[in-house]
Amino acid sequence: MESDVPLSEKDIRAMVRLLGDAIIGNEDIALKRRFVMDGLKRLVGADSWIWTMVGKFGPEEQPVHTVLVRDGFSDDQFAAYLRSQEHPDMAWMVSPFIAEVESNGAHLTRLRQQITPEDRFAEADILPIFKEAGIGPLVLSARKTISDQLSAVVIFRHFDKPLFTERESRIAHIILSELSWLHESSWPNYPRHEVSALSPRQTSVLTSLLQGRSRKEIANDLDISVHTVSGYVKEVYRHFHVKSHAELFHRFVNGDGGDSPQ
Repeated sequence: MESDVPLSEKDIRAMVRLLGDAIIGNEDIALKRRFVMDGLKRLVGADSWIWTMVGKFGPEEQPVHTVLVRDGFSDDQFAAYLRSQEHPDMAWMVSPFIAEVESNGAHLTRLRQQITPEDRFAEADILPIFKEAGIGPLVLSARKTISDQLSAVVIFRHFDKPLFTERESRIAHIILSELSWLHESSWPNYPRHEVSALSPRQTSVLTSLLQGRSRKEIANDLDISVHTVSGYVKEVYRHFHVKSHAELFHRFVNGDGGDSPQ
């Protein structure tokens, strides 16, 4: 089921710019993650975020995870966050989502209210610890890695802030699912041909396509031939696994469906 809240041209421009900027430079993967998350934090109006690696666990078991990078927490808030992860409520709150990722095999992104009903969340024993940690509304995004773990990103707002919206969840999903290589622990363990990296020229062509520019117009804009533009267009289509301009546009406006429960 797809949401009826498509993204605007402003949203698309901001996402493409962040995706393009993410591939520039030679920073290590931890710095790349931080760069992307700082940009995403601004785009969706988040207060804090955590990128974790989750190990294997069974149904209704407490998930065990390692925090790779984080931002937006004071020392006391992060200490409270760590205590929250040991609370029994985390099993019923998180395990359904992780089970969905495991069974689906795709990158999935969910709002807190899609994972846990608001009435049950409001009565949870863990709530005081969440308040101490300064976290309330959240977006949870995860995918399986080649090492059969789960790479999970959680984006938070303070407890007194409004819930994240479907639009904001979709922005997070598109960015995090397109940068699949950032979910692996290190570059050498990941097939290089699958690295989600567009060249600056490919990024320019992508941006123009998403603005509805024709190949002739793009050629004039970039002062290159239409034949050369067609070559870049094919590379962009191949990169995003689409076969047409309409499919590409749909992907950036509506996502791939991984941000909406079926």
